[in-house]
Amino acid sequence: MADGADTSDEKEVLKLKIQVLREERLLEQVKIQREKEITRREVAVEKEKRKGEVAVEKEKRKREKEKRKREKEKRKREKEIEKERQITKRMKIEHQVSSSSINNLAKLISDHDDFFNIIIKNVQSLDINKELNDNVCLYDNVYLNESTIKIIRDYHNKVSFMLKINESDLQVALNTLILDLLNSFNDCTLLKYVDTHKFKCINEKFRPDCCFLYKNVNININTGGEFLQDFMVCVGEFKKSNNSPTGSSGQILPYLHLLLDVQKNRNKIYGFFVNNEQITFVCVKKGSESDSYDYYQSQNLYLFGGYSKESVNMNITDEEWKNKYLNEVTWSIFINFLTMNEKFYEYTTLNIDPYDNFLVNEYDIESKLGNGLTSMVYLLVKNANNSLNDIKPCVIKISKDISYEKYFQNEVQRTYELKQLNGLEKFNLFFQDILNFSPKGRFIIFESQLKRIKSLKLTHLKQLIDIIQCLYESNIVHRDIRPQNLMLDSNEICLKLIDFSFAIKYETAIESSISGTTTYASQELLTCYLKSFSTESYSRSYHYERTFDWTCALNVIIYMVYNNVKHQLNAIEELSETCLKAEWSLELWKTIEKKNKIYSDLLNLINKLNESPDFDGFKDKIENLILIKTIKI
Repeated sequence: MADGADTSDEKEVLKLKIQVLREERLLEQVKIQREKEITRREVAVEKEKRKGEVAVEKEKRKREKEKRKREKEKRKREKEIEKERQITKRMKIEHQVSSSSINNLAKLISDHDDFFNIIIKNVQSLDINKELNDNVCLYDNVYLNESTIKIIRDYHNKVSFMLKINESDLQVALNTLILDLLNSFNDCTLLKYVDTHKFKCINEKFRPDCCFLYKNVNININTGGEFLQDFMVCVGEFKKSNNSPTGSSGQILPYLHLLLDVQKNRNKIYGFFVNNEQITFVCVKKGSESDSYDYYQSQNLYLFGGYSKESVNMNITDEEWKNKYLNEVTWSIFINFLTMNEKFYEYTTLNIDPYDNFLVNEYDIESKLGNGLTSMVYLLVKNANNSLNDIKPCVIKISKDISYEKYFQNEVQRTYELKQLNGLEKFNLFFQDILNFSPKGRFIIFESQLKRIKSLKLTHLKQLIDIIQCLYESNIVHRDIRPQNLMLDSNEICLKLIDFSFAIKYETAIESSISGTTTYASQELLTCYLKSFSTESYSRSYHYERTFDWTCALNVIIYMVYNNVKHQLNAIEELSETCLKAEWSLELWKTIEKKNKIYSDLLNLINKLNESPDFDGFKDKIENLILIKTIKI
């Protein structure tokens, strides 16, 4: 029985084991099935993902294609719009040609091609050799000495080894060449070279690569770009060798045209454009008719013979190099161009002699302060050569024409007389002292910079009366008392009177030609002035009263204090006809005298000054006058 029971138990155990194995296999199958399902789902997800990515990429390519299409259409439209704009611009400019002066039109055009096609149109041949031979060269034709040959050879070596020379490299090489040449010429050249390719120094729009000034003119180029054009004697442009010089004339000729427009007194100006192989000279001259210009251009002149890197033999002497490579005719022309006398350059914008002493070793021209009838005024600041301490900026006034020299000489004389009569302390309180001057009357250098006055304070008003009293007691008639000639010192404390160009010594029985102010002048002078227009036999001269400046000062006070009078007088100053200015000014002052009793009383006081001077009474009445808020006109 025992054996049977054991067998039964074993069977039961075996049965259980088999059951366990079956369950394990079942679990394994379930696991495998589950893993297969996961894998299938992952594959499906990956497949769906790839499908989505393909769709996205396809959509992206589609969008990019559409974008390129839109951009192409946009560029096409922009091109059409630009074409229409250029047509409209050309039509507008061509329309302006018939309704605007050439100079006004020239200022509007900023594109060189437009300028060349519309303004210039025709360029005549320039015989630069003849132009040079008709004048005097300072270098006495000994142009190719050892020094100049070495300078030119150094330049040739630089540019011949530059296989792909660009304009900036050429600029540097030519800067060095021209500076070294001018230094070697020493006193045989009047010119100073200025690198201007970074500065909009012509019409505040254009940047020539270089210009030349007289070498006695020092300008701070970093601050003087806007007025550098006042002093330009000639202009140069540099181009790469693969740019034909002929194609550059459309750029430099507009520069010369605009310079002639700015430099009113001048009739002719030269320039050149050069690459590393050729140089071409140009010229613009004012035509026979008003507002007309003639344009000239020389042939392209080759600078050297053999030019490739392989052809340059470095082991020959300078004399052998000159004979083998140098185009002597071209270089003689260029050197002569740089060493001509002042008659050739015909710089007449300002009455400058190239040998004048503008304190060139001590001061630079820093900025432009004013532009008057007879002169231009500039600020001078000390330069690196000036070792003096605490030197304040000073001011140079340069004559515009030789015919104005007498006024400059007169200003020096009257200033000296005032200093002698009043002593230095009183003189410095009221007037501007002279530091240096040209004996011939070309320029005056004043020792300090003054400030423009915007309004008359009561203290300044009293100072003006003191100044006029000083002139009266010195027997000097200024004749040009006007707001523009009243200035303040640097601290804006002291009022000063400037510009004695038209000042005269008072003489009881002598008439003088009418000069100076008319707008602020007395009614007597204006009446006399108007008669000279209407009656041929009536002389345009006047016996200036000793009290003339008092009336002018009173009228200036009225102008500075009352805005309604200021607007009226500003409008009168805008009139182009001198006769009309005088007529309207006379009418205005008569109206003010009629409607304002204090003004009328002040005129009566002025008329009595010669008999019984009452300067304090005049000041008191002036104070009463400025208390009135408005004045009837």
